[in-house]
Amino acid sequence: MWNNQFEWNSSLYINFIDYEKAFDSVNRTTLWKLLRHYGVPQKIVNIIQSSYD
Repeated sequence: MWNNQFEWNSSLYINFIDYEKAFDSVNRTTLWKLLRHYGVPQKIVNIIQSSYD
């Protein structure tokens, strides 16, 4: 996947989920807004959001 990203000249987004809740204090509403602000496509934000539901 990593190599294909360069070959296809496309963006690669990686999401790591902290199942131990080390960062449980992060305001998720703010996180979604920041992701969109920094240009993460809404489809990717939706995928990340669904992993927290």
